Amino acid sequence: MGYYIQTENETGEHHGKADYLVKTYGGQIASQADARDVVTSAGVVVVMDNGIFESAGFAFDAAEFDEFTRPTDMRPKQFVILDRKTVKDLTKYPGD
Repeated sequence: MGYYIQTENETGEHHGKADYLVKTYGGQIASQADARDVVTSAGVVVVMDNGIFESAGFAFDAAEFDEFTRPTDMRPKQFVILDRKTVKDLTKYPGD
């Protein structure tokens, strides 16, 4: 895992990343199953609540998605679907 979107909301807090991606880039909140279905055709971002901050990681392929969603990882997650090129640009992902 290694391609993340750095965001900060208007108040400087490190929460609300899913809402930020929806409002700023036109993302859609999705279920885990729906996000998994489009992982190779869209830009799927997994927003994980780490307690004091959230991380927004790019699930660029099925293996990466599975790593973010392994059953032993109990952190709350939200799934945001965006345009794949937008996510690649935001994360500087060098692939496809």
